[in-house]
This record gives sequence, structure tokens and C-alpha cells, in this order.
Amino acid sequence: HLFVWPVLRRMLSQSPLELPWRSVALSNEVKPNANRQVFRAARLQNDSRAEVIHWHGSGDLVHTRGADGFVRLPIQADALKPGDVVPYLPMVGAS
Repeated sequence: HLFVWPVLRRMLSQSPLELPWRSVALSNEVKPNANRQVFRAARLQNDSRAEVIHWHGSGDLVHTRGADGFVRLPIQADALKPGDVVPYLPMVGAS
């Protein structure tokens, strides 16, 4: 979504496509990373709220099975609370 999609479009001589980010409120507390931006799998609960799926580290690929998109968490040390607004990117083909 973030890296391959734009490259494939370029390889196919298609114009760059703006990724369909939108703003959603978090429905659960989540801890971002203080040193880098993080993308986490999320489940859209309605058009304006997203639940970040619990993650057990880089080897945990199963956690994405219930996801329909990703949230972009900012660089910060403090936890994000329910209701905080973050960017959300739906997966290709997700409704």
C-alpha cells in the first residue's frame, strides 16, 4: 500500500495516485513510538472511528487478518487516547 502501489503505477506508466488517507478517531488507547512514525493495522468500526488491532511485534502477521486498513501514528512518547484523530488508509479492495 505505501511502497509497492506507487511503484507499480509508475512501472505501468500510470500517473501517481494520491493514497486515500482520511481522518478517523481512535476507539482504543495505543502507544506510538517516540523515535519514528508507525503504521499499525486497524479495523474501521464506522466511518469515523478505528480500532488499532493488538500487535505482538514484527513477527506477528496474524494480527492483520481482521484489519481493513492502517493508521499512521505520530512520533511521540505519550500514548494516544480514544478519540484522538489519526490518518487512516484503507487496504486495497477493502470496503
